[in-house]
Amino acid sequence: MSEFWQHIFGFIASVGGAGVIISFVVKFAANRIAERMSDKYKAELNSQIETLKADLSNRNHSYQAKFDKEFGIYGKLVPALLELTEKIYWLFPYGFDYPPQDEDEKKTFYQKRYEAAFDSLKKAQYTLGGYSVFVPEEIYDSINEYYRLCKLQFDLFPNFGPMGMKDAESNKVRSECYKRSNEISSKYDELIRQLRSYICDQLK
Repeated sequence: MSEFWQHIFGFIASVGGAGVIISFVVKFAANRIAERMSDKYKAELNSQIETLKADLSNRNHSYQAKFDKEFGIYGKLVPALLELTEKIYWLFPYGFDYPPQDEDEKKTFYQKRYEAAFDSLKKAQYTLGGYSVFVPEEIYDSINEYYRLCKLQFDLFPNFGPMGMKDAESNKVRSECYKRSNEISSKYDELIRQLRSYICDQLK
């Protein structure tokens, strides 16, 4: 090999070859760094996704548990209120009623209605009181107003029921009681609509 080519190859080796090697090393290192950074971000992203999924799962579980709890409460409360509505209605039925004609039998007849209303009042009060902390305030207030009307009918029955006093003032009070029976039935219907709306909102 001539001395000229030896100088050329020496130059390439000392300058050009080193440049190519350096360029290759830099590119290789950059790619490796990019891959490692990509892997790091992927790992962090996957970790965040798993955390979010776990959080959503926990929230869904908590929400489902809350809904099941409330649904179970209303499943017990509504029948108690329905029974109360019926028993209170028959203290002052706004419509046809057929009590016995015999006075003693009539007293027993109305006494049984009164006792049945008392049992229903206790049952409704006990059920509502036991679950009051789980009932939304607005619904709780509506139930209390409904219960207040029922309790008023019950309290007025001994003196102003069919076997009560017959003077003009008493008859006026008694007439209001019969009208209130319809009001209580309407209050119960409103309460059921309110509960239904609340439950439907929870399902959205």
